[in-house]
Amino acid sequence: MRGLEFLDKWNKSLSIRSRHDFLDRFLRECPVEVFLPPLVILEGNIETPGLVRVEGTLKGRVKCPVIVIAENAQAIVEVEAQCVYVEGLLRGIVNSSFFYLCSSGKVEGDIKTKTLFVEQGAWMKGKLLIEKGRNHGDGKSG
Repeated sequence: MRGLEFLDKWNKSLSIRSRHDFLDRFLRECPVEVFLPPLVILEGNIETPGLVRVEGTLKGRVKCPVIVIAENAQAIVEVEAQCVYVEGLLRGIVNSSFFYLCSSGKVEGDIKTKTLFVEQGAWMKGKLLIEKGRNHGDGKSG
């Protein structure tokens, strides 16, 4: 998937960038596979090989490469994804490689990630575990 290759490159060269630059560039590479529009409430599980964009309310489990929780969205979820991008409210458990929390974002729960990016003004309550990624740094495995 080209979008995940882009995410990996972006993650490795992470610097101060606007969220809009990130989303615009990333969404061109990784189109939305599952879209939950505003005012829609979904209770259930989602598993997809593509990007999930939540603008409404989602309650359940999500397994996907990338999930975007939009500014007015609410997600009460257990997430397994490579990239989690939060502008709205996320409550639950997250296991990801890359977690991006925007200034408008609110997170309550347990986050396990390899890379964390938090904009000024974001709100977070819960446990955070940042794991050391494999094959990074000095090039030694193990």
